[in-house]
Parts: sequence; structure tokens; C-alpha cells
Amino acid sequence: MSEERRSDDAARASDTMDVLELEVMGHAWSAIAEEMGSVLVRGSLSPNIRERRDASSALFDAGGRMVAQAAHIPVHLGAMPDAVRAVRERAPQPGDVFILNDPYSGGSHLPDLTLVEAVELDGETVGYAAVRAHHADVGGMSPGSMPQGATELVQEGLVLPPVLLSRGGVMREDMLRVILANVRTPAERSGDLRAQLAACAAGANGLRSLIAREGRERVAASGRALIDYTARRAASAIRALGALTGSATDTLEGDGVTDDPVTITVALRTHGDRLVLDFTGTSPQVRGNVNCPLAVTRAAAVFVLRTLCRTTCRRTTASRARSRSWRSRGARCTRDGRRRWRPATSRCRSASPTPCSPRWQARGSMCPRRGRGQ
Repeated sequence: MSEERRSDDAARASDTMDVLELEVMGHAWSAIAEEMGSVLVRGSLSPNIRERRDASSALFDAGGRMVAQAAHIPVHLGAMPDAVRAVRERAPQPGDVFILNDPYSGGSHLPDLTLVEAVELDGETVGYAAVRAHHADVGGMSPGSMPQGATELVQEGLVLPPVLLSRGGVMREDMLRVILANVRTPAERSGDLRAQLAACAAGANGLRSLIAREGRERVAASGRALIDYTARRAASAIRALGALTGSATDTLEGDGVTDDPVTITVALRTHGDRLVLDFTGTSPQVRGNVNCPLAVTRAAAVFVLRTLCRTTCRRTTASRARSRSWRSRGARCTRDGRRRWRPATSRCRSASPTPCSPRWQARGSMCPRRGRGQ
């Protein structure tokens, strides 16, 4: 069936999907994402994942739009769409599994390894299953791969742009050997990576089973309808705020290299049904590893928007579309032609992204990285 025909069928199905059907299909998508998380936690070896549950999972449609998340780590989930986008730019074949942790490709800090599987059905890609997990070590200058005093990204550990890890259900053992040769706990890393592969497979099997039960057009239509519904709910929550402006400034007490204060400034305003966060005035890139990747900055902004939806609002790509993050112009990442040097980009250690209080105090907000070429 042609892509145009499928798009028309999906549009008609979306138009006829009532609230009850949408709720049922929404829970079906979410159940698959939750199962992925359960497989990952139960199958992993390290306490980071098995006990602390520092891991997340999500499902995406064939166009790379996030349809469902498990109730996991907000900073992971908000950044995953950028990771899936980076993988799709590599033109994966149906069934391929890619691995990445590069902060410039939708990653957060290097210990968070992300696996993205292009879900195959009848020789075509019908969606993407993604899991992200904090590994106990990915190399670098100190155990744990979050070294104090790091001034270069390579000091934190092995940097992985989106690279192929598995094709046709067969692990690329050469790629795995490269990864394991650069970590301090190879046996544990191997076990956790295989648990992530199993979680992706659970997501792929779950999506194929849902399609077998409900039909391909109906599942595609439900994904689009869920995204549209989330967009309407998010827009409604923002409109309910009225014409709102506010600002806040906080300071990190040094970057791990010097004690110079690192200022975080954000100005907030509503613009119709959109929420705009302007980080102009935030300190430029610093030497230490408290710089924040753009994907994580977006994740923090989206989480604020998520908390504004006081009733149940599904977590999809649409939430990102209702928030905009702006950064001051002029700051650049310094890199040489061979990309050997890049600034350390671990997340700010002061706090995880938190919702603004009613007075819009942005304590614990993330320090936005001045992006590559931005």
C-alpha cells in the first residue's frame, strides 16, 4: 500500500476515533512502553538500573514522533526524541538497533547509553522502540564516568555517535568489543546492554502484536490522534494561564574547575497557546562539566509544561511543540577540525529538572549548553 494511501486511511480513522477508543489505544501504547521498562530493570545486572531504576523507555511512530512513555526519568524521556531523530538521519534499515550517548546527538551525559530499534514489519519500519539507561561506567578519567574537574568531553568516557549495534537480530560483536574495551566493568556493561536489547525487542514485539490485533492503519491513526489530543490539552493548559510573564535567576557555586559562579537565568512568557522560555543572561559555556546539552534543556522545559496539565495529559511529542527554549546568541562550543576536543557536558549536579513554583522560581533549572553551530 502506498504511503499516500496509508496517510489518507489514517486520517479518516483518526477523524472517527471517539474518546473511549482513544483512551483504550492510549493505554495499549503505554502498556508496551511500561513492559519495555520492566524487561530492562529485571534483566539488568547493575544496581544503577536494577535497583535505582535510572532508566527510561518510550515508543515512537514511523515518523519518529513520540507516542508513549513509561513513567520513568523526565530528563531522559524529554531528550529521547532528539536521539531518535539522530538515528533516523542515519537511515536505519528495518530491524536495526543503534546505540548512542553523544550529547550532540540527543544524549545527556555519557553514562546514559541509548538504544533505538527500528521496528520491522513486512520489511518496513512501523515505529521505533527506545531505551536509555545510566551505566555505572563508560570509561574516562575516573570510575563512574562523571569526573570532577573534567574540562573535555573525552575525559568523561567513550563518546558514541549513533552507530549500528545490531542488524537482523544479530549483535555486531566487533562494535560490542570496542565498547567493552573502553570500560572498567565489561561483564556488567555487556549484561546491561543485552538487557537494553531485550527491552527494545519487547517494544518491537508489543507494537507488532498491537498491529496484528488492531490493524496497521488503526494503530497509526491512534498514534496521530494521541499526539493531536496531547497538543490540544497542552495548548488549553497554557491558554488558561492567561498573559503571563516572569523571570528567575539562580547560581551554581562553581563548575568543578573554578569557584566562579555560574548564573542560570530564565524569562518566561506565554504567547497564545505556547510557553516561551528565554535563557538569555545565562552564563556562557564553562570549562567544567556542568554544561547542559540542548536536548536536556528542552526536556526540562517540557517537564515544566507537563506539570501544568493538572489532569491526565499523555506524554507525547506534542508537549515539546508547545514549549520553546531560547538561548543567548554569540556563544559557541570550541572544537577543532577533528572533533577531538569538546566541552564537558554532564548535567548540572545541583538538581534534576523541577517544575517551577507558582512564583516561577526556577531553582535547579538546567544550565543550557551553547550548542554546536547554534
